[in-house]
Formats: sequence, structure tokens, C-alpha cells
Amino acid sequence: MDPNVNNKALFMDAPISPPPRRRPWLWLAAAPLLFGVAVLAGWLWRIDIASWALQRELTGRGFDEATVTITRLDLSQIELAPARLGPDLAAAKITTDYDIGYLLAGRLDTVDIRVLGLEIDISSPQKGALGRIQAIAAEDPQTERSVTLPPLPTVTMTDARIYSNIEPARLDFRFQASTRVVDGAQHFTLSKGHLADRRDKPLFHPLGIGAEGNIKGSKATLRANLSAADEAVRLVISAGHDLQTTHGTLDWKLSPLVLGGSGISPSTVTPLAAMAENWTAGLVAQGNASWSPGTQTGTVKANLAGVAGAVKGLSVKDFGADLSANFSVADKTVHWKARNVHAELHAQQHGLGLRGARLSGQLNGWGADASVMLEHAVLASADFATLNLSGHALATDFTALWGNLVTTALDGRVQATTTFHHDLSAQSGQAQFQLDPLGFHRTHLQPNHLSRRVDIGGILDGSVAATAEAVWKGGNLSGKTEMVFSKLGFSKPGLALRRWDGAMTATQSGSNAPIAFVFNGKNGEISAQGREFAFGPIDLAGQWIDGKFDTEGSLKMLRHIALQPLFAPLGLRFSATGDTAAVDFTADIEQDRSTRLTTKGRFDIAKSDVRARLTVPPMRFTDSSLTPAKISPLLALADSVAGALEGGADIHVTAGELSGTAHASLDNVTIRKDETRIEGVSGRIDLARLMPPLTRGTQTLSARRIIAGTELLAPTLTYRIEASPDGPLPRLAIEAARVGIAGGSVSLLPTHIDANRDDHDIDLDLDGVDLKTLMDLIAVEGVSAEGQLSGRLPIHISRDKVFVRNGELKAAGPGVLRLRSQAARQALSGGGAQVDLVLDVLRDFRYQKLTLTINRLNDGSDIVRLSTEGRNPAVKKGREIHLNVNLETNLDKLLAIALDGYRLSQDALRATLGGVTRK
Repeated sequence: MDPNVNNKALFMDAPISPPPRRRPWLWLAAAPLLFGVAVLAGWLWRIDIASWALQRELTGRGFDEATVTITRLDLSQIELAPARLGPDLAAAKITTDYDIGYLLAGRLDTVDIRVLGLEIDISSPQKGALGRIQAIAAEDPQTERSVTLPPLPTVTMTDARIYSNIEPARLDFRFQASTRVVDGAQHFTLSKGHLADRRDKPLFHPLGIGAEGNIKGSKATLRANLSAADEAVRLVISAGHDLQTTHGTLDWKLSPLVLGGSGISPSTVTPLAAMAENWTAGLVAQGNASWSPGTQTGTVKANLAGVAGAVKGLSVKDFGADLSANFSVADKTVHWKARNVHAELHAQQHGLGLRGARLSGQLNGWGADASVMLEHAVLASADFATLNLSGHALATDFTALWGNLVTTALDGRVQATTTFHHDLSAQSGQAQFQLDPLGFHRTHLQPNHLSRRVDIGGILDGSVAATAEAVWKGGNLSGKTEMVFSKLGFSKPGLALRRWDGAMTATQSGSNAPIAFVFNGKNGEISAQGREFAFGPIDLAGQWIDGKFDTEGSLKMLRHIALQPLFAPLGLRFSATGDTAAVDFTADIEQDRSTRLTTKGRFDIAKSDVRARLTVPPMRFTDSSLTPAKISPLLALADSVAGALEGGADIHVTAGELSGTAHASLDNVTIRKDETRIEGVSGRIDLARLMPPLTRGTQTLSARRIIAGTELLAPTLTYRIEASPDGPLPRLAIEAARVGIAGGSVSLLPTHIDANRDDHDIDLDLDGVDLKTLMDLIAVEGVSAEGQLSGRLPIHISRDKVFVRNGELKAAGPGVLRLRSQAARQALSGGGAQVDLVLDVLRDFRYQKLTLTINRLNDGSDIVRLSTEGRNPAVKKGREIHLNVNLETNLDKLLAIALDGYRLSQDALRATLGGVTRK
């Protein structure tokens, strides 16, 4: 209103009443009263009015669930109990002390705020009261422009708590904090901080946290420490930040930490270390970081030493390394190195020492891509050759991992490469292993150069290479391994293998599936105990599961290379079951598709002990199908054999020595050699020992007859085979031998035929032998005789020559002797009256006594002297006459019987010990 305008003009048309009486005084008196009443009412209802106004303001700001109760309000203090902005942000009590004058003057540093029981639930920080506060801050333009912190009131928080109830971050942080102005700087303090991991499987045990910091202008500093295990573990952090330039630095350092032993138990730091409860370790670590607009970088350095412990059969001692890393937040990369990596590793009683290893790698995109490089790693062991390792691994986006590892040893003579690929999301992958061919040579590389624990007891030659492939998915593992050897040779005293080629493959279709293996070996040669053999091909297939295996296969040919082989070429079909300690096996031995022997036994691997039972099924020999020579050339002792045989043997081989027992039954066996034929041989042969063969006591063989120039009936032989004092070959001890001949018999007196000797003396006793048959045997031409002779023929055999020394045969009674040889008469005619008388007498000589003295001299000549007493009734009136006549004879036919029997015995004995032939 313009003060120059006359107020009365405004009311010029209104009626004029007289002013009330005393009005100015009443107004002056009522105004103060009304003001006082208003002030009094406002003071009396101040808490309700303030609560209503505050609640309306909070609701208008979007805090719809806010509940704030003012319990005190005066000129120096306001108290809220409780103060709740939402279910995620509340305090039990907030008390604010202030000076109304300073407050009206804008002096916030004079305000003192005390907060009791602050609780902040960060389970869903984008929702609730916390979400609304972030939205208001984003809308306030002051938050965009301000780079310095305005002066703040003094704030003290007691029993404050920040927590989360949602997996995987169920954390509970309780603390006390304060902020105040000191020397113009805002000073922050956090004390009695206690951070707990409330998850079912906590990552760490409760941590103690303390911190303090200052903000002055745009400069902010912070110093904090974290502690665990009653402050035995301490981490100190120092940081600085410029709010104006957004530059900053951070340094941290872990106090020297000793775990295990007399130090801190690993499980007191983190429950994840429970499996390493008995481990020890020393750790020193520190790092720093810096940041500026668009750039955040940092470094970490650590020294790990004295790590020792064991897990799942693997023990580690003195593991250590120098570790360092550089990271860039802007690039999202980490480059790290581990130098001087060293350790002692022990697994299943085998020790390894790792030294000089250097690893380096990087993470891209905070681990989305990662790489690791291994260099200069040396594995040394008392059991194995020193190994040099190098390789690299790559990972992509936490889903794929691949790489390779190269292992070399012995100056590069041994080299193996392993490549692998793994899909982390699908838990699947594969790996390949390749061992480059190892060239074994007696002067360069041997298995014991690779491992001192390997002692093959000989020299290895040739090349061995191996490859392997493994595929896994969801915990299921399958794979294939192949080993190839070329021109393989092995030699040791008494045994040599030469230039053998072959391959073995093993496959597994799943973790719980058996390992199937196949072996194929080509032709080869082997010598054992001075004997040469050719063999091959060998094929076998089988499977291995739970430490046990079974297999079956065949050996197509095994041949003894010798002028007189031990056996004819044979083939084997076999099967075996067992484990690493022992193997049970069976085998069928085939020869010429007509002979099949069966053996069943057990091989004790640890003792190198073999026990087997060989069964010879009934075999029938014929000239057209099966002969002993087809089984073994050593059995080619006759031109032909017919009849049946069966038997078996229990064989024991230990430390390379053969022992055991054997038996054979002969049934109606007929043997023919040269002009000699033995028919109907029957009996059982029991050997108590194989090498050299020894019989189980005395045994007997019998036959139906022997045809050797004459017919020998019902021969029997009682014998034993025993050790000889003259050499390694056995000898035949004949206790009794008898054969019927010419109506009588011939017996062999107890004697020995020794395969180690070429000279033998044999005494033959003749009993009741027909004289006429004997004259035919000794080829006395033109002489016929009747009667029976008995006596002894001492025979000496030297190699293939037979000598008779003063054999004497006497007639058992009277008989008749007649000389009818015209040649003899013509030769003796004209010899005088006495010769004519003898010739006349011998026409029909009736003897009372008759003796034949038989000799075969060293020059091969035969001398047979006939001495007789008797008469011819037609001559000289039957006067008694004594005659001594040297007969012209040939003893070959008679002595051939003894010689053939000797040869058979000698050859059989020598054949049993490996083809020692008759000299």
C-alpha cells in the first residue's frame, strides 16, 4: 500500500461511527497475550508437531515405511527413539545435542549426534530405504558438483550393525564409529569392528576390523587394520584419495605369518583349511595400488616358505616361492609371477624334489581369459632320473582350459609331451600323452637310467614309444594307451631275446569299466640255456578291473632251432587270470594238429615261481598219423611206433631251475628199428624228478615179443633211472632183464648203462637155448644140432662195437651133432685118415658133453671153439671120441640183439637232457 495515499479516501462513502471507548489499550494488551498463548501452545505441543512434520517430510521423500518417534525436543537437544526409515535401515535411538545460536548461524561442527543400535540390512541394497537414499542422491545436483566434503557434525555410532541375510553373502559386521572435526579436517574412526561369515560353509572365521581417516578439503586418507585369531594375523592398509582429481594410492602389508607347528592353526584363519590342519607355512605379503581417472593399477608381492603337510597320500615339505603380481583395473588384467619355486614331494614312499621352477601368467577380463607359463622346473629324485618340465596353460572365460607340458630327461634322450583341454562348465575334456621313441642301447640308455628302482637283470636294446589319450565328462573317465616296441632285444646270462617287434593297446570306456588290453607280437628269436628258439606271432587280449585281470591268447609257433630239436614245432592257446601278485593259467599245446597237451598252473610273480600240471591225453601212434617224432625229434628212436600212450607231469620252475615229476603209461606199443621189432610193450614209467630224470623206485616194462633175426618172446625189464657219478646224464640201472629165445631164455645180469660213458660191460646168461637155433644165429653153415645150451656171454660194448670175452655155453645134457656141409668135406678131403675119421664121426655124433667157447676179438674176427665128447654108433663100434673144433662163424646177428637194446637205452637217456647225440 502506498503510504502517501490518504486512508480516509478509501472509506469516504462509509457511515461514520464514533470510535469505541478505550480500544487502543485493549489491543496492545491482547497482542502479547495471544502471542504468549501461541508460543505456550507450540511449546507444549512441540514434539507432536515436529513428529508430524518429520513424518510428512519423510513420506513426501518416498520413505513410505518410515516410523520416527521424537521423544525429546528442546533448545539444546532432540532425541528420536526409534528412528526407522524402513525394514533395512533403522536405529534404536538418535540423540542430537546443539547450541541453537550456533545452529542458526550454520555452525554444524557444533552439533553432536549420537546413534545407538544402528542396523543396516544390505541384502537388497537397490530396494527399500537404501534404494531410496541412492535415488535421492542421484537426483541432487549438489552431489554432482561437490568435490569437497562440507563440515559435518560430530557423529558417534554405538552398537552399529551392517548385515546381509541372503546367500551367498550372509555377513554380519558390528562396529562403533565416530566422525568429528580436528584441526580443520574431518576425522573418521571405526573401532571394535567385528566381521562374521554366517554362511553354512563360512569362508573365514570372525575378523576384527579397525580404521581411522581424515578428509580435509579434497584430500582423504585412511588407515585400517584387519585381525584374526586373537590378532595373531594382522593386515594393515593405508590409502589416500584426492576428491578433486580422483587420484589415489593404497598400500597394504600382512604381518609375518606362521601357520601350524607352534604358530597358528590354519583352520583358525579359514574353515577351508581344515583339511590342512596339520600343515605348516610361513607367509610374508604386501602390495600397493594407485588410481587416477581411467587408470587403476597395483602390485602384490609375497614370499611363501616352509610349507609342509600331507593330503591324500601326498606329502609336501619345504615348499616355497617368491610371488608377485601386477594388475590393471582399466584393462581388467593381472600379470603374475612365481619364482624360485621349490619343494620336496613324497607320494607312496617315492620322493621328489622340485627346484628352480618359474611360473608366470596373466588374467584378462578379471579371469575371463588366463594363461600360465612354466619354465625351468627341475624334478629330482633318488628313485628317478632328473626331469626338466616346461609348458603352458590357457583358460577362457572360466569355461575352457587347455595347454601342454613338455618333460625331458637325460640330456634330451627322453622326451614326452602332454596336451590337454578341459571345459570347466561341462566338467569335460581330454588329454593326450606322447613319449618319443626311447632308443635303448647297451652303452647309452638302459631302464635303470630312468629309474634306479628298475632292475631288469639284463641289457635292453631297441626302441620303445608310447601314446595315451584320456577323455572325461561329468566324473566319467575313458582313455586309450598304446605302446610300440621295435627291434627289441634283451640279454642276460643264459637268456637272450633278439629284434622283436610288437605293440600293446589298453582302452577303458568309463571310470568303472574294465581296462581292455590287446597285445600283438611278431616273429622273434630267443636263446635260453644255450638253446635257440624261434617264436611268433603272439596275440592276446584281456581286461583288467579292480586290480585283477583275465586274458587269453595264442602263440602260433614255437620252434627249437637245432640239428636235433627237443620238440617238433608247436603252437599254444592259453588263458590266464590273476593280479600283480600271482597268475593262474591254462594252456593247450598243439603239434601238427594231431597232438594236444594241456597244462594248468600258477605263476607267483613275487617269487618268480611257476608250478604247472601237464596232462597228456591218450594218444594212439600210427605210421600214417601220429608218431613220437612228431612230438619230439628226440623220440625218433625207432623207424615206426604203434600203440597208445598217456601220462602227465607236475612241473616246477623257480630261479630258472626246472624240477618236477612225470608219468607215462604204455599200452600195447610196437616199436620197429632197422630189422628189430618190439611188439606189445606195456607198463608205467614214473619219474620222481625231471632234470635229470630219476624214476620213482624200481619199475618194470614188458613186451609180447622181439623180432631181431630170431624171435624173442615175452621180454621183461626191471629197472630204475638214477643219477650217475660220472656226469650230468642219468644212468639206467637194470636189476633184471629176461627174454625167451629158442625154447630157452636170455637174462641180463644186474648192470648199469650210463649215458655219460661209451664203454660198458654186460653179462648175458643163456638158459635152455636150443642148440640148432643158436648154430643158425652164429651162422655155422652145414651143421645141425640137437640139444639145449646154458651159460654166460660177457659182452663189452665200446661205442658201436661189440666184443665177447671168453663166453662159454654148455649143453645141459646129451644131444646130436651132425656135419652135412659138402664144402667142409671137400675142403677137408685128402687130409689123412684122422680127418676122414672125424668127418665120419660128425655125420651122426651123439655127444654126452658139449661146450662152445665164444670170442670176438678187437680186430673184429670171431673165434668159436666147439669142444665135445661122444660117439657115432656107426663108426669104430661107437667108441668115445673127444673133439675140439674151431668153427667158422659170424656173430653179428647174435650180438646185434644186444647192441640194438643198448643203443635204444643210450639214446633215450641222452635225449632226455637235450639232444646229446650218440658219438
